[in-house]
Parts: sequence; C-alpha cells; structure tokens
Amino acid sequence: MTFFTRDQLNELMQIRQFPSVSFYLPVEKVTNDSRQGATVLRKMLRSAEDSLKEKGVRTPDISTLLQPAYALLDNALYWENQNLGLALFLSKEGMTEYKLPIRFAETMLVADRFLVRPLLGMFGQDGRYAILALSLSEAKLHICTRFSVVEVIMTPDPTSLADLKSTYEYHSTLNRTRSSAGSSQSGGYIVGGSQDHKDDDLIRTLEYFRMVDESLKKTLLDDKMPIVLACVDHLANRFREVAKDPRIQDKHISGSADQLKKDDFLAQGWEIVRPIFERGKNKAIEKMRNSLNSDLLLYDIRKILLAASHGQVETLFLQEGKTLNGSVERGLSPYSAADGPTSVEEEELFDFAATRVMAHGGKVFVLSADELPVAADCVAQLRYPFNG
Repeated sequence: MTFFTRDQLNELMQIRQFPSVSFYLPVEKVTNDSRQGATVLRKMLRSAEDSLKEKGVRTPDISTLLQPAYALLDNALYWENQNLGLALFLSKEGMTEYKLPIRFAETMLVADRFLVRPLLGMFGQDGRYAILALSLSEAKLHICTRFSVVEVIMTPDPTSLADLKSTYEYHSTLNRTRSSAGSSQSGGYIVGGSQDHKDDDLIRTLEYFRMVDESLKKTLLDDKMPIVLACVDHLANRFREVAKDPRIQDKHISGSADQLKKDDFLAQGWEIVRPIFERGKNKAIEKMRNSLNSDLLLYDIRKILLAASHGQVETLFLQEGKTLNGSVERGLSPYSAADGPTSVEEEELFDFAATRVMAHGGKVFVLSADELPVAADCVAQLRYPFNG
C-alpha cells in the first residue's frame, strides 16, 4: 500500500479545467463477488455522461474523457486488488486513481475542478508515525497514518540476534582451534573459561538492540515522528533502556511482532499516538469556543467563501456528512477556469470552501456533530474580522 500525500492532494486542487470528473465509490468486498465495484462504477459513469451532456460537452469528447474509467469495468484482476475505497479523477489530461483505506459514499461530480472533501479525513488531525515491530529474530520498521501502513527497509540491516550469536560463536570456535593448536605444540593445554549462558544471552541481546537502535536512527531521520514499539512486554522495556530515544512512546503494542497483523498496527498504534495528532484539532476547537459570540466566526457559506478567497480564514470546520450544492461565481476566487463557464452549477460549496482555505495556508477539520461546539454545518475561524 502507498500513502496518499498532501502533495498529491495539492496537485488535485491545482487542476482548474472544465470538464473535470470525480468519482468516489466503495469497493470493499462484502461477498465473494469482486465485481460489485465495477457495477457501481458503471452506474456512476452513466450518471456522469448525463451530467456532461447537460453541461454542453460533445458526445465524442465525453467518450474520450470517460474511456479510461470504462476500461476498468471488465478488468477482473483490477477489482480483485482493491482497498476500501476507490477515487478516480478524469480530465482531458487522462485519469488518476487512488485505492485508499477509507470507505467512501458513492459520489460523482462534474465541474471545473476535482472534488477533494472526501479525502480530507486522511489529513487534518492525522499524521505519520512509526511502528517498530521488534522480536529477537528480526526488526521491521513501518511508517503509518491512521489509515495506512507501509514497511520501510532499515539501513543498515540490523540482522537478528541469532545471526549475531552465530558470528560470535564462529569467532570463538576459530580462536579455540588456534589456541588448541598452539597448546599442542608447547605440550600444554588451555581450559576454556565458563560463563553463565543467561548473562551471555543478555549481553548479546543488548548488543542486538543497540544495532537496531543505530539502524533506526539512521533510517528514521524525522526527529519529531513518534515511534510505537510492537513486541512482547519485556522486550519493550529493555529496548527503551538501550535506545533512550525520546520519540519512543511509553505505551506499546503488546504481543509477538511475528504474529501481529496490519489491522492490529492501525487500530492499536493509532490509539497510542492519537492524542499527539489531535492536539492541533483540540486547540483549534478550544479557540473556536473562546470566539463564540465574537466577529471572528462565520457560519454563512457565502461569507466564508468570500473570506476564504482573501486568505482570511484561519481554520474551517465542516460537519461530517453535510453537503451543500450551489453555484459559485468565479469572481470569488483568484483564478479563472480554462475553457469553462463563469458560474458552475451543482458545485459542492463546502468542498470548494475547503480548497480555498487550504490554498491560503488555512486548516480544515471534518468533525462529528458532537465535536462541534455549535449547531452548524460549517464554521470559519477568521484571522481578523470580516468586513464583506
């Protein structure tokens, strides 16, 4: 699995040409039938055709535009290898696709830009952290978000405790052989020193952990990224003592690293680091609370769009699941759509506001109704009072 990054989100947001078609659909298999996703996409493609015709796009141009998506319908292998959600973005430049670990509602939009709001849940309060799956046989490093996990090759390879012991045993045997040969020639003999095996194992284990720690520091250069250990309990405590890395969290994923599955990483790892990544969200919510009944909050989407187009919105809060369609006069924003209308019907206004806010360096949080301090579909925290 690969990450969907902020850079990719920004690339989608930069595209301004008509027509641009966005598809979001669920593709998680609930039965053995892997063709459910293809069935949903076929239905959405027909809807897109109707919408494009209504907006005056010629039939040959519609066929060319949608052809890459139609080509997926009969590709059985493609539908076998899916995640939870599929996002497709089509323009005259071609098609971009993302197989993502979040469940999308069926959504299609024809406009002069791509719909990005369904992707915002992957950002905002979410961030990247590392999981070090540690055992005496191997150490594996994973870079994770709330929704995804990717294994990263550690450099240098910290090998394993068994390999480390084998190296020592080889050199020890070699030295004994040489010593024995020398003793025979001199007529004497050497009695090998005895060492408690338990102490020897501990010494080798600590040395192995130092190797892992060195490799971890050279591989994971981000000094702010939280690290979660996934291992049996006694190894976690011992590794913390050796590494003394402030990025390593006090809590760990308990269990044998060899048997932990991806879902365990995502569920348990996220619970450990979530308080870290929600600090920004919680701080923004608290600031909104303190701004209630002031002129630093806006609730009207039209005013929010005006403020956002001038970089006035510091933070935009959107209620999860809420949408609002309407037309947008392109004079509200500092761009003009190439070969597109000056007013686009059926624009998803909350999504459009989010793109404007992020384009000016603001933050966007998609919250549940319970998290919002006010009963509103959207709230904008302003950098300075609105005078529009």
